[in-house]
Amino acid sequence: MSSRLVATSPAQLHILEHALGLDQANEPYRNYYVAIEGNDNWGDLVELEKRGLMDRQRIAVAAGVATGMFHVTDAGRDLLRMRGKLPAVQRDLNFGENHG
Repeated sequence: MSSRLVATSPAQLHILEHALGLDQANEPYRNYYVAIEGNDNWGDLVELEKRGLMDRQRIAVAAGVATGMFHVTDAGRDLLRMRGKLPAVQRDLNFGENHG
């Protein structure tokens, strides 16, 4: 089993769940997490990106501060399924992901 799927902190799991809306609903209904560089979750978001569990699209830079929109990848969804946080079968929520 890949270490990127196993060694994930509770805070990082919450970020993945929140990005899909699973902290507010039983089924995912979105796939994004917007954050300002340097906020409390930024380090976890970058770590999830490095591990391939999220990807990032920079959407704005104002006054030298970057804002990123992160999306849960297939690997991130696999992790949530493995942890019992995501149904095995779900509708496709690839909207918003950067496929360009």
